[in-house]
Amino acid sequence: MAHLIEITNGKAEIAYAGKTPWHGLGQQLTENASIDVWRKEAGLNWDAKLAPVIYTTDGQNYSEMPNQNVIYRSDTNTPLGVVTNRYKVHQPAEILDFQVH
Repeated sequence: MAHLIEITNGKAEIAYAGKTPWHGLGQQLTENASIDVWRKEAGLNWDAKLAPVIYTTDGQNYSEMPNQNVIYRSDTNTPLGVVTNRYKVHQPAEILDFQVH
């Protein structure tokens, strides 16, 4: 089974408390670490950004593809995918800031 964990600059983007995960990747934290510490240590201290899809067919003239955006990482500028202009961006910090009811 593949772990599908992003590795950026040689660091697995995951943090854990307790026992080492089955894949052996990530940074171990104390169980009472703050979510901000967890986010930084997990390598998730970046934002998702949007930019218009721009293309060229001849290397000189550029056109923008209507209603299409590239979603990319603010830290590495790595593209994550192409989305429509209706896509709502969710930041890593928002995803980590959940509460169990």
